[in-house]
Amino acid sequence: MAASYGGRGGLLLTVQDTGGDFGLSGSDRAEFGGLAGLAKTAAQEWPNASCKALDVDRGDRSDADVARAIVDELLRGGPEPEVGLRASGERLALRSVPTALSAAGAAIGPDTVVVATGGARGVTAVPDRAGPRPRRPLRAARPHPARRRGPGLRRPRRRRRAQARRAAARRGGR
Repeated sequence: MAASYGGRGGLLLTVQDTGGDFGLSGSDRAEFGGLAGLAKTAAQEWPNASCKALDVDRGDRSDADVARAIVDELLRGGPEPEVGLRASGERLALRSVPTALSAAGAAIGPDTVVVATGGARGVTAVPDRAGPRPRRPLRAARPHPARRRGPGLRRPRRRRRAQARRAAARRGGR
C-alpha cells in the first residue's frame, strides 16, 4: 500500500466515533484519537494520496444513516483533512495552527530522558539530532535518507548475496 500510495496516490480514510468533534468536548473513547494522527502522517508521507480523518458521532443513527453521512462527506465535503460529523448533522472542520514554542517552557537538562518515536525513513532522526545530547542516545530504527547511501547499508545486501551463492554451491550450482 505504501509504495502504491506514495507513487500514484489513493484514498486513506479513517473513521472514529469520539463525539463528532475528535473528543474535544470530552469522550470516553480516547483510544481512537490516534487515527486522525495516522491520516495526517500519511498525508505527509504520501503527497499524491488523499488522506482524511472523520469523527462520526453515531448517536441514535442507524448503520445506513452513518454510512450515508460518510459517503456524503466524501462526495460533497470540503478538502479539510479532519472533519467531525455530529449526530445532529453539524459539520466541524479542525484547523491546525502553527504555534511557536518557547524555549523557556522546555526544561530539558542533562538528566532528562527524551523518547523520540514514530517516523519513517529516518524522520525521527532529524529532530533528535537537534535536541539535547542524552548520555545514551536513542536512535531511529533507520538512518536519515541523506545518510542511507553509505557503504554500511550495502554490506547486508552483499552478505545475503554471498550466503545465496554458498547455498547454491552446496546444492551443486542449482
